[in-house]
Amino acid sequence: MAIAMLNEVSQSTPDIHDQVKAKMDIEGYPRAAMVFHSAAPMEGGGMPIFAVWESREDWERFREMQLPAGVSIGSLAAFASVG
Repeated sequence: MAIAMLNEVSQSTPDIHDQVKAKMDIEGYPRAAMVFHSAAPMEGGGMPIFAVWESREDWERFREMQLPAGVSIGSLAAFASVG
């Protein structure tokens, strides 16, 4: 069953988001697992990140295998704890 995740990363910017995507190889991640990904700057700062995954298992695999690469970029630290 598909799962949608919405996370607000309060310290993120479009530049930071692009750095994180590149470091985690978002574009190279299997599209069969990640159906949709979107992020946009919020008024007042930060960015909501919305993603749809084929299954909870796909999300958990991504969180365990690729998310840690992006966590080293400070503003993403809170995102890593999303479950």
